[in-house]
Amino acid sequence: MLHRMKGVRRTTVMLVAAGAALLVFATAGSAGSPKIQNGNFETGDPTGWTTDCSTCAGGWFVSNKKLTPINHQSWYGPMEKEWEAVSDFDDSDSVVLVHTFSLSSAKKSKISFDLEWNNRAGVWCNPGDLDPTSNCGPPPWNQQIRVFIQNAGDDPYTDPAVLTLFQSHNSTPFKQKKTKISMSLAGLSGPYQIVFAAVGAEYILNVGVDEVSINNG
Repeated sequence: MLHRMKGVRRTTVMLVAAGAALLVFATAGSAGSPKIQNGNFETGDPTGWTTDCSTCAGGWFVSNKKLTPINHQSWYGPMEKEWEAVSDFDDSDSVVLVHTFSLSSAKKSKISFDLEWNNRAGVWCNPGDLDPTSNCGPPPWNQQIRVFIQNAGDDPYTDPAVLTLFQSHNSTPFKQKKTKISMSLAGLSGPYQIVFAAVGAEYILNVGVDEVSINNG
């Protein structure tokens, strides 16, 4: 079982040796490009993406397995082709997956991505932030999925969203296979970043991300 813990937020870079099937990553994308580099993770590595963590007891992984990266629990596996990004937790944490991009106001852009998840806590909690020590009682403690766009270079943990693309809530299913999410980015212009946040403070929250792309019209 997970135990709530406080920690200093830092970025972790680690290779997990399992036939090169898993990677915890912290590499930078380019804010000058309107495209999502490696949005399907089919390079089998984290090229184009950055990650951060609160306690660093969890993380985002690039995986081609039907088992979760840390706890080796049953998992859906990649939604498209051979690879996807997956969150997993060894203890209470808040982990973010980030990619920067740039938009022109002259184009009618749309962003889309695939999500799947298994909330093994059996409860959702959104106290209004991504702090794993925040709660909705307690209990439960912070347990949520949030996907949003914010200005490039902003802190995903403290700076506001420009646009929320997905937010778990009390009626969100605890288990969900591949779900395609698309949203218009009309009216946005400039450098931005998309953030996939998973907070597992109550118990393990596995989230899969794949096929992240921008259609510039």
